[in-house]
Amino acid sequence: MFSSSGLNDKDGLSYGFKVSMSSSGKRGLPVDSGALLFNSCDGIQSEIEVQFLNDGTSLDRVLPVRGRITGGIISFSRGVGGSGGAAEEFFTWFHAVCDSSAVLKKKLLNITLVDSGNQGKVLAKWEVKGAWPCKWVGPFLDTAGTSPAVEHLSFAYESIQKV
Repeated sequence: MFSSSGLNDKDGLSYGFKVSMSSSGKRGLPVDSGALLFNSCDGIQSEIEVQFLNDGTSLDRVLPVRGRITGGIISFSRGVGGSGGAAEEFFTWFHAVCDSSAVLKKKLLNITLVDSGNQGKVLAKWEVKGAWPCKWVGPFLDTAGTSPAVEHLSFAYESIQKV
């Protein structure tokens, strides 16, 4: 899991990841909305399935060969702050995905990791293709507690690459 605290939103909450989206799913096209800011990210990965085939020369020997490349689930966490803008667009998208009678709308996510101690210097970028929101977990609400309210968003995706 990556965790950072490099950006501050208008409510003074600290973040380290910017996530923006494009409805086209194609690289190089303009992003539809501003970015959402997050404290942590988990699930940046890509995996190649391994299949085992008999090499044909003996009954007790198999060789590993490449299989399909699989996507995964990427999850983000952030302190609950103001609403509107990009946050509203992400939740509108999530509710559209919940409608099983509608066509599943996949998007391109762009993740940017910034350095908290170097005026927001970009450290890394990833492009997540064929993404769609699959889970939202709201904050634990406790007015007597001292911990911040944190929400979690998860996205299923087809592929990811560092750019």
